[in-house]
Amino acid sequence: MAKRQTKRGISREEFEHRMDFMELKLDQIERKLQDKADEIVAIELLQHRREIDDLSEAIDRIDQQLRKIEEELNGVNRTKEAGEQERPRFRAAGKTAPIMS
Repeated sequence: MAKRQTKRGISREEFEHRMDFMELKLDQIERKLQDKADEIVAIELLQHRREIDDLSEAIDRIDQQLRKIEEELNGVNRTKEAGEQERPRFRAAGKTAPIMS
């Protein structure tokens, strides 16, 4: 089969060969781009996971601090209630309780 020349001076076979080569190069670039995108997504996913872990630890610390504060407040309230139960509720005006010796 004789080589046919195009207006620009290359044969049809040469043109097809160059197009095939360009397609291969384009496919390689697309694969590299996809690999890079996947890599970026993986890195971002790991960063987000670290941030979630850090936030989870902070929430756990806050929860522990709140429990400790609640326990302290409950202890103060129990002590206060126990003290109120020991004192008389009220006294009549001007009268005092007799002192026993």
